[in-house]
Amino acid sequence: MAFWHSRSRRISFTSALPPYAPQGEHTLAWNDPTVAIEWPTTGNDPIISQKDVAGHSLANVPVFA
Repeated sequence: MAFWHSRSRRISFTSALPPYAPQGEHTLAWNDPTVAIEWPTTGNDPIISQKDVAGHSLANVPVFA
C-alpha cells in the first residue's frame, strides 16, 4: 500500500498484509466459459502456465466467508 504525503511530496510504502500463505491462493481457470473472456490469441495456441492450467471453474472456485 502506498501513501502520498503532499507536504513533503513523498510516497511511503507499508504492508498491512499477513505473510504469504500459498494454501490460501486460488486460481480461476483462464478459459472458464462462464467468464467468457475473449483472449487475443491471434490464431496461435496460447502458452499457459501450469498454475493457470490447474485453475478452477467459476462454479467450483472456493468461496471465502
